[in-house]
Amino acid sequence: MSDLPLVSIVIPTYNGERYVAAAVASAQAQTYPNIEILVSDDGSHDATADILRAMAADDERIRVIAHPENIGPVANQIGLHDEAEGEFIKPLLQDDVLAPDAVSRLLPPLAADPGIVLGFARRQLIDQYGDVLPHPPWTRALTEADAVLDGWELGSAMLEQTANLVGEVTCGLYRKDAVGDISQLWSLDAYTFGPVADVALWLKLLSRGRAFYTPEILSSFRQHGAQSTHRPEVALGGTREWCLLVLSGRRLGHLSSPRRERQALTAALAMAANGLRQAAHDPDWSARLRAVMQETLGRLADPELQPLAQHYPVAVAAPGVDPVEIRASVSRLRSLAQDAQVGRCVIAIPVDAVDTAVPHVEHALGLGPDFDLELTPTDTPGAVVAGPWLAVVTGEDAWAADAAERVDAA
Repeated sequence: MSDLPLVSIVIPTYNGERYVAAAVASAQAQTYPNIEILVSDDGSHDATADILRAMAADDERIRVIAHPENIGPVANQIGLHDEAEGEFIKPLLQDDVLAPDAVSRLLPPLAADPGIVLGFARRQLIDQYGDVLPHPPWTRALTEADAVLDGWELGSAMLEQTANLVGEVTCGLYRKDAVGDISQLWSLDAYTFGPVADVALWLKLLSRGRAFYTPEILSSFRQHGAQSTHRPEVALGGTREWCLLVLSGRRLGHLSSPRRERQALTAALAMAANGLRQAAHDPDWSARLRAVMQETLGRLADPELQPLAQHYPVAVAAPGVDPVEIRASVSRLRSLAQDAQVGRCVIAIPVDAVDTAVPHVEHALGLGPDFDLELTPTDTPGAVVAGPWLAVVTGEDAWAADAAERVDAA
């Protein structure tokens, strides 16, 4: 067993006496042998803590953290991740249950390939009694068979569709080290997400590697009337946060194409507008939704997102050796290529600086989806192509005097 990587099944609880025993039992029933079951109770006022202590007394794999007072769901989850000793994390919400082979099905692709940071599977819905509910459209299978998915593509698709294609946290298994700063588990751009915190985590992970997916149902997501998701303020909060996800997601490297970013911004705005109608009689929520819509509209109007007047056979950037300018140039060339606004992409590097610049170019290429980029050593970047061409500039642009059109890299 010591040769198998340890998987930490982490279960946050609060007043969960009705379903928590079933959740923990499904963790105990995992066929994968090397697990720890870490449960953190957030100051429950019911019998949750007693149930957990009794189950832990009979199973040394269970470790219970009992907070005497409520610290909140964000701090509770962060604490669980801090305490987890496993190389891999398998979250499990207190109302949900795992299939016995959930860990054994999701773990092997991640264990075999360090470039895969997330594993997830289709889930089914169950009611308060554990009976399976009809499958809604949002639980449909993403593929017909097991597949490894590109992280940038999956993250961008979620933002374009304003849909959690991965699912609730119970659906996932991921590398602990891919999370990064555990204190920022649910945060992007210094904002801590609430109703769509799981999507924020998925976007962060998907910006750092690929995902394994299986259409096999490996978890059951329980729906019942006492869940917080049924509260109007939670629904409105999620509506607002989708705009913030799109704005933060592009800074993670998702939506690298202006066309895709416009689509995601438009979808998030439509969702926010619908929320604004629902919040018509709530001045506080109306103001909060209007503020995020204004920020989203501002980004949508950014000149960087506007299509070019025409298609160009080639785009040329000449950022020199500055790493920041190289990253900006590669990012802009990538977006032009993905939107099919140019035929070829060329990055021109001074002849005597190639050895210095190449590592920065390679790093920049790794920050987003692959595309064809030609690196040309030259001291006269404006002369590397003939015919009408587009210049991608980062400041000083005298070299681009003969370009048919210029766009900023930043």
